Parts: sequence; structure tokens; C-alpha cells
Amino acid sequence: MPIIKHTNLNENTVLALWKITETKEELLALLTPYLIDNGNNMPNNIHWLASRVLLQELFEGKSIELHKNEFNKPSLTINGKPYTISITHSYEYAAVMFSRSHAVAIDLERIDKRVLRVTHKFIREDELFTETDAILYSTIIWSAKETLYKYYGKKELDFRLNLQVHPFVYDANPFVATGTICKENYQLNLPIHIETIEGYVLTYSFGN
Repeated sequence: MPIIKHTNLNENTVLALWKITETKEELLALLTPYLIDNGNNMPNNIHWLASRVLLQELFEGKSIELHKNEFNKPSLTINGKPYTISITHSYEYAAVMFSRSHAVAIDLERIDKRVLRVTHKFIREDELFTETDAILYSTIIWSAKETLYKYYGKKELDFRLNLQVHPFVYDANPFVATGTICKENYQLNLPIHIETIEGYVLTYSFGN
């Protein structure tokens, strides 16, 4: 099966990326009774199917349960043991990140010039850059803020007012930037791991 990335970030935290080459029908046929999803079931959505089949591949033969809280944030149990989990998808990819010991968040965005149409909605003045590749840098900031948003997990965040990606230099792949969540009396600085894969930006965080 097309797992193109499987990384143990530490002894308790795993990230995996699936390249979708199957049809919806093929993915549906791969689902087993071992997986129970108590969230919003979307069996006709290819990304939903791919992420669940990916979990099955990672936890082969084990009982998998997915739940969602009132903020639509997922959680995971494997053979009754609790995990944190974050799920993302974009076009032909789906990815999951889960941990026994850390809060996690992950996002995947395709690098596309259309992002320039909406930069005013998520890039702050202190995040403006002079680099020539505005499409790439805008996508990185967008994806990093999606990761911050998921990490916070309670919605009601403004991407310009409450989320900040601090200045970074894209001189390695992967690299680490710093992001800040700031809302009322809540403030948190987080390392955001950033890499590009086959025309996509992948960002994720598993705490300090």
C-alpha cells in the first residue's frame, strides 16, 4: 500500500503519509470491522477512506476507535488505550499523526498560486516577507497556522489576530519555525516542523 512516509518522531509519536492511488471503491473494500468511527462518517469521501485505511495499516489487526469532541477534534483509542491524533488531507494525499504522550497537530497544503488571492486573510504585517517565492512562503505560513489552529483545538481563532508565525529562513528541508497562539489570557509558543514533499507543504507540531 502506498505509505510514502512513516516517521517515528519519538518513542510515542508517529507521523504517516499516504498517497492515494486507489478508487473510493477500492478503499472502501479495504475497511475492516476492526475500525469504528464514532464521528461524522463519510464513507463516500476518498480522503476520509484513505486516512482510515492508513490507520488500519499502521495498527494491523488491532481494534481502532475514532471519536470527536464538541469542537470536532478527533481522538483515538487502540485496543482501548488512548492516543491523541490529528488528520489532514490535500488532493492525492492523506496523513495522520498520533501520540501516546503529546498533543499533536498536522496539516498538508498543495503549493498553488491561488493562495496569493487570500493572503490578506491570514498573513499579518509582521509576517510579510521579501523572498521571491511568494507562493511557497505563503503556503508555509498558511499550513503552519492550520497546524496551530488544530493544536489549539477549540476553534474561534482568527488567523491574523490570534496566530503568528515568526520569521524563518527556508534553508533546509525539513526545518523548524516557531508559532504563537494568543487569545485573551491564553498564549503558547510552539515549534512547527516544516517540510516540502512532492509539491506540498507538510507542517506539524507535537508540543515543546
